Amino acid sequence: MLARGKDVPDGKQFRKSELPSKFAPGHKTMEGFGKSTPEEIKRKKKEKQERKHQQAMREERNRLKRQREQGLDAIDDASRPIKTPRKDGDDVSSQAAERPNRREKKNANLSEEDRRRNEFRNKLNCCMRNADFKKAIEIVKDMETENFTLDQQQYAQMFNLCASSGEDDWKEGEKMLDKLNREMRESKLTETSNDEKNLASGIVKFCSCTGKHKEALETWTRMVEERVSKGVIMIRTNATNRDMEAMFDVYKDSQTEDVDLLEEDFLNIIKACVATKKTKRIFEVLEAMMELIYSLQPETLQSLKQVFESMDRRCKFTHINDPKGFCPECKKNLISLDLTKDMLLALISWFQDELSQLCDQINSLARVGDAQSAAFDAFKSWLNRSSLPDVIIDGANVGYYSLRPDQGEKLSYMQVDKIVQWFKERKMKPLLVMHSRHFHKDALKDKPQEASVVQRLVQMLMGARMEEAMEEAMNDDWFWLYAGAWCSKQKGKVFIVSNDQMRDHHFQASSLHWVNFHFDERHGASDPVLAFPSDYSYRMQPRQDDQAMWHFPSATKQSDWLCCAI
Repeated sequence: MLARGKDVPDGKQFRKSELPSKFAPGHKTMEGFGKSTPEEIKRKKKEKQERKHQQAMREERNRLKRQREQGLDAIDDASRPIKTPRKDGDDVSSQAAERPNRREKKNANLSEEDRRRNEFRNKLNCCMRNADFKKAIEIVKDMETENFTLDQQQYAQMFNLCASSGEDDWKEGEKMLDKLNREMRESKLTETSNDEKNLASGIVKFCSCTGKHKEALETWTRMVEERVSKGVIMIRTNATNRDMEAMFDVYKDSQTEDVDLLEEDFLNIIKACVATKKTKRIFEVLEAMMELIYSLQPETLQSLKQVFESMDRRCKFTHINDPKGFCPECKKNLISLDLTKDMLLALISWFQDELSQLCDQINSLARVGDAQSAAFDAFKSWLNRSSLPDVIIDGANVGYYSLRPDQGEKLSYMQVDKIVQWFKERKMKPLLVMHSRHFHKDALKDKPQEASVVQRLVQMLMGARMEEAMEEAMNDDWFWLYAGAWCSKQKGKVFIVSNDQMRDHHFQASSLHWVNFHFDERHGASDPVLAFPSDYSYRMQPRQDDQAMWHFPSATKQSDWLCCAI
């Protein structure tokens, strides 16, 4: 005899003699197994609910008894409803009404003024959720009658709500903006933490909808110093409203206001140029875009393809693997885009400003700050007097290659020396930049076998006045970056040996000529393997013979390009 189906765990089959003891004949589980009818199940469920109800009643009676024994007021006990579990058919709303209101409990200790302010705040939040601007205006008027002023968060809510409403409501928004400006001048605005940017964003969004771009810029300037978000918000709001002329006006303002736009924002501006049939503007925007954004996401590339095709230009995605940058579609070579002389001068000026700021920060050690400034000036003077190097080596980056200084591993002077000798053997003049801390006695005591190598490196540093310049508080990145920018300006092309390409640098220092390296272990010797830069720049660029023809690289794969130069 086989038992099968749901009578057995996991659907297994057992002979009667093999049944587990739990399912053996005579066991209480087996006796009642499969005999429950729907009516019996319903009865058991009802009995279970009744037991819970009785238990709740007993607990409530015991609680009341304890309170009476402690001498508590019986009136409070009688007024407290007995908590019972909800049954089928019970009025849920009546039970909810009997529960104590948590909000009322919270407001019990507040003053009348604070309680009213909270009520208004809750009502405005409700209007925000329901997108009901007219109701929100009524609440604001009620607040004014009771001499309550809006705080920054509430103003931000109102401006965002007004911006999403129709034109009929914009007049109320303009009145509110005038009132806000008046309160700001009179310093009546209630300040709350972290709401200033939200308020500014709401104002910019509202003013962009109504076409009041100057008011938006003025208000933002008074309230928030950061400029990136301002241009982004205004451009995206105008893109949503299809106000293309306004968007391009904002773009022009953003250029004068020093706003760094994002990839998405440039694309919106380009689409605005297409919609207004002002295609000449597209190339102005692309030239500004190429200075900030080097490679593009696939979605942006697809959109740019559609933009160029709308101007009757042929575009095609292609692969460029040629070391000279030969494009198989347009049959032209990509070019190398170096920093212009103006950009190099700006980069040099930036280094000097950074050093000056550091020296100013050392208030308690003014002499040290003066010494640092003097040391850096000495290094610059040496660069002016000396013959320009062909190669600048970031010594620390080379010396720590494949090592873990955070785990106590020491800099490898041998690796630095091998890079230096590699260039000397090829008749190229290297300039080594290393911090003086790498040549202290404590740093050298664990490297006695590299003493002769260290001596050669020290001689190089002394020749470049690096020994006295690289004091403890100095940053060696300043020296090799400054030297790279200065020598590129004077000589035109100088290589920088470092795997640290400072990709987060404001001036996109990756436009300098970087040489990456690694050490190939063969036959017990560690030889440097250097990767010199290609003959073309991996960044969006116009064609040399036609500024209306462009190539755009993909950010996901270096060999993928969009050719709009066919």
